[in-house]
Amino acid sequence: MKKTISVFVIAVFSFFFTHASLAGATIETPAWQKVKALGKQGIYTFLFFGDTKSEAGKSMRASLNEVEKELNTKGADSDKNNANSKNQNSSVVDVVEVSLDEPEEQVLIQNFRLQRNPTVLVVAPNEAITGYFAGTADKESLISSIRSAKEADIIKGLQEGRAAFVCFHKEKDLDLAAIKKNLDSAGNNFKGMVGIIYASSDDKKEEKLRESFGALPDETAVYVVVPPGAVVAKLKGLDATKENLMKALLAPRKGGCCPVSSKKGC
Repeated sequence: MKKTISVFVIAVFSFFFTHASLAGATIETPAWQKVKALGKQGIYTFLFFGDTKSEAGKSMRASLNEVEKELNTKGADSDKNNANSKNQNSSVVDVVEVSLDEPEEQVLIQNFRLQRNPTVLVVAPNEAITGYFAGTADKESLISSIRSAKEADIIKGLQEGRAAFVCFHKEKDLDLAAIKKNLDSAGNNFKGMVGIIYASSDDKKEEKLRESFGALPDETAVYVVVPPGAVVAKLKGLDATKENLMKALLAPRKGGCCPVSSKKGC
């Protein structure tokens, strides 16, 4: 079985694997420090590069303002309705502006090879890049770039060149303990090259992610995802053995792609 998670996500993956990545990069610019600080609060960042003097810049900034207001209003309402909420900051997104000719931000700009004015990067709390918009962006596209926590984890790993074992599971699956053991065992053979993500069928926040994989709510299955975002295997229940997991990762890819163990990618 081979499929893509979604056209939008693959576009994001492809861009950053071809043009830029945070893998191995050390960024300590003022703007990126703001991104990190917001991330620690669980807040997404719209990183706006350019200025608001041009019509394109004004239009992009207006779209960001509209999305920021809408999402943060929804976040505040959600917290009010959730008596058990521990979130002390109801903000969902924030905007950080960066001038393309700002000297102290050149390391950040050059790392992502940004030239278009304006350009927006959407950065998840875990520093995964979940959206890239050059020149223009509509409200719907910006909102769709806000991903769930588990999907951001998958994106982060893929952008850093790591594969992923994505396990969608029933909450009370009696085989889950054995499956977790197999995943850990296989993962230990590829230290630093594969991440393991679990999503319960009861987790409403990950419903869209499950649907994008075609995962059924009444089954436990492991999807093997390799850079830049291809699902190369689906292993149901106890079929997710260490042997099968390793076989999926070691298999040669079509079109000349290398197995995960080669560290060469596609």
